[in-house]
Amino acid sequence: MVDTSRLDQLGAALYDFIDSQFAQPSDGPTTVAFLPGAVAVRPDTFYQNGVVNPALVGTWLTTVVDRVAPVLNSQFSAGGATAGDIMTAVTQLAAPAAPVGSDTANAFVRLKEESAQAIGPVGAPKEIRTAPLDWYAPDRVASWPGYQSTRSVTAPGPDASDQPPSDAGPDAGNQSLWSWRRDDGSQSDQAAAAPATNGSDSDENPPAASPTPVGASALTLTMNYFQVAMSRSGWWNDVLLNSPLWYLPGERAGSLLPGSLPVGTPFGLPVTMILTANVEVSGQWTGDDLAAATTSTHFGPWQLPTDPFGPGEVSAESAVLSIPDMQVIAFVCQMLPVLPPVSDPALPAAPPRQYQPFPGTDFFSPGRRSSVIAAMHNRLVAVGCGRYRSTVGEDIWGSGDQASYHSWQLTLGYQGSAADGIPGQASWDSLQVPFVTLSP
Repeated sequence: MVDTSRLDQLGAALYDFIDSQFAQPSDGPTTVAFLPGAVAVRPDTFYQNGVVNPALVGTWLTTVVDRVAPVLNSQFSAGGATAGDIMTAVTQLAAPAAPVGSDTANAFVRLKEESAQAIGPVGAPKEIRTAPLDWYAPDRVASWPGYQSTRSVTAPGPDASDQPPSDAGPDAGNQSLWSWRRDDGSQSDQAAAAPATNGSDSDENPPAASPTPVGASALTLTMNYFQVAMSRSGWWNDVLLNSPLWYLPGERAGSLLPGSLPVGTPFGLPVTMILTANVEVSGQWTGDDLAAATTSTHFGPWQLPTDPFGPGEVSAESAVLSIPDMQVIAFVCQMLPVLPPVSDPALPAAPPRQYQPFPGTDFFSPGRRSSVIAAMHNRLVAVGCGRYRSTVGEDIWGSGDQASYHSWQLTLGYQGSAADGIPGQASWDSLQVPFVTLSP
């Protein structure tokens, strides 16, 4: 069932606000991506002997924002390479695909040489500059702009497993993020590689506790927010990366960006951080919400404090959820081209693909629309595992897909958490979904 909870609606409104305010094209197309596990900012960790140590701030920035990762379902996915590693690989290894001695090839070589000088030797620090410099200063929070949004909607109707999501902003059906969640520290792509237990296949991904929907009938979000612009000027070269004719020796197009996702999967580089503080959510909570708050680590994109509703007993009708500390909840990402743009000409032509490669567990999020989903839908029906109520919206991942895939996992012999209805590598390969061109 597509989620239409109040929190989901608040999330769609917040996405639209951030997108309209900050996601303006600069050096290329940009998009907003929420962090599924917001990053807490603790300004005291940047101080040494009572004075800000720029090296500590730089280390934090390198760890948190110097990443290139898939942007799926409006989320900045786990994993990814560093921007520094990508630029180093290009300046060290890239070769022009245009004929040797041509103006195009010579121009690329010059660009590459200039970039190599700017980026420095392998392993040299890659500075990320911010505006403002002291964005982390606690005394700045009092002057941050305020934001408020209220959502009160009727409860969702009967299950429409394959109906399109709400049009209230991109990915409004993303209940995996806009819910009560518990993160035990393991990511699904890490869990997929864990040894098998109880006879289950290690390629299936037993998840952490499932997201718990928010039951409140009305919610109001108030908070302070702040944008921090980031620059990699001096060593990140968009002109070089966007050159259409270059390759990496021995590699095929798209191989530089990490992961097993199909070529064409959108990858983003953070260029703006969105911070929040003094977050308060009030509304008509349910008893289940109060209970979920005691066992959850996250609420939407925010990390929860120990007592989000405060100490002692609280009333569901008057409770206010508070997240006072400074957190990074989203990035504005610059979307990257396919890297490298072409395959090494010396490589033999790639054979035509018969089956769709596994797109990764993050791909299968509520509301995700893709021709790959439609191909999977048809294949599940063909093998007798279709549990769909209709064929409307067959290219959108919904509960009908999850129920059908659960049936397929049971057919293969998976049990318990290994048969959760979310595709894993082994079961996907066994399904043999016909190859299709990836659509957004």
